[in-house]
Amino acid sequence: MAARRAARGCGARDLPAASVDAGVQAPADARLSLQPRGLQLPAELQHRLRSPGRPHGLLPASRRLRSLVQAQPAARHRDFLAQPELLAGARGAAGMMHGHTYRILFETEERHWWLSSRRKMVLDWIEQRYRGRTDLHILDVGCGTGLMLQEMQPYGMVEGVELSDEALEFCRQRGCRNVRKASAMALPFGDASFDVLTAVDILEHMDDDRGALQEWARVLKPGGRLFVFVPAHRWLWSLQDEISGHKRRYTARSLRRLVEAAGLRLERQSYVSTLLFPVIVLGRLWLKVYRRFKDVKTENDLHPAWSNGLLTRIFRAEIPFLRHANLPFGASLLSVTVKDGDGRGHLAGKALTDA
Repeated sequence: MAARRAARGCGARDLPAASVDAGVQAPADARLSLQPRGLQLPAELQHRLRSPGRPHGLLPASRRLRSLVQAQPAARHRDFLAQPELLAGARGAAGMMHGHTYRILFETEERHWWLSSRRKMVLDWIEQRYRGRTDLHILDVGCGTGLMLQEMQPYGMVEGVELSDEALEFCRQRGCRNVRKASAMALPFGDASFDVLTAVDILEHMDDDRGALQEWARVLKPGGRLFVFVPAHRWLWSLQDEISGHKRRYTARSLRRLVEAAGLRLERQSYVSTLLFPVIVLGRLWLKVYRRFKDVKTENDLHPAWSNGLLTRIFRAEIPFLRHANLPFGASLLSVTVKDGDGRGHLAGKALTDA
């Protein structure tokens, strides 16, 4: 069994000699900076950090990240569960995350309410289409620390690409050997190599999202499927998107047009995080109004870490509904597209109206 798992790309978890729970020790004289060392922020945000007209700027979020990195492991994990903005961008957005943050991601993503539920939604849609298959060739673009790779291995051979050396090392610690350092815009594979490609919260980081979709379509076999998960609605844009390195958010209509332009056929698309949508909207509106006057980082400060279990149950409650119907609104979009043999982009299946 171990040999079979290794052949498919992920085997038994390969842990280093030291425990992965070993805390990160900061120098005693370490000083807090506005931008934590190792965290590369966009130029616009760096300018905002230095701007005297924005005394608060990004300082609270930076302090929070620094404190998480220097905290004891138990405290880091507890706070991290309530701060998905520090996780956002982890999958494929090299340069956006501190190396220590990948360690925390590696240790917490199995139980983090947002990451675990998002992963289960994508896996459930894969299961609906490939139940019983064990011969698939699957690529995860922006594979992060490899948990998605590990959970897809029952379907066949799984491979991953990622830009971060730290993330790739954690993939290998999970036993995932078929991982490469590569850009999502220039995949190191031949045409028509994969049956399935997954890109979970990756497309919004791409400067050229249409070009990225065309590159992903190139490596898909005729009849292959692309599973994409992206943030929804430009009007939900917040500081959290900027910290995460997002270039945009999507609507059902804009994503549908984009995949069509890339030569893919839309098979299924739905908004998700519908049940939590009112909370997310109120949180972001609250931030936009009060962020200049309050010591607030993101909408995730509205709930403590102990709420992780409750949020997990609420988010995952959507999975049974998504097996039978599309949800009409939500904070994210889940899309499945097909590469037809003729390569023509056209629409089919049940499409959603724009919201």
